[in-house]
Amino acid sequence: MNQFVQLRRVVIASLASIVLNCVLVAIDFSIDPRQPKLSMIQNAAVGLLRPAEALTMRFAPGHGGEQILALVLFSVVFYALVAWVILNLPVWWRHRA
Repeated sequence: MNQFVQLRRVVIASLASIVLNCVLVAIDFSIDPRQPKLSMIQNAAVGLLRPAEALTMRFAPGHGGEQILALVLFSVVFYALVAWVILNLPVWWRHRA
């Protein structure tokens, strides 16, 4: 039963990460580069994509299709891990008490 619960948390974290990244990438790709100042939502989207952008620059430098694919992949994996940790925090705290 415990394996099913862990698998369910991984699936939920992955789906939440994919949905979040769809929204973030849509906002990021809709930014006009000629725009002098970004809106608050655009700043938030760019800020949330910074960890994945740093990994992308480290492992897939350039401006081709590989970089876009790496950005999306790193972002999905990063936020899936974050969501999985958030979903597991209550269980970990319960075991410590």
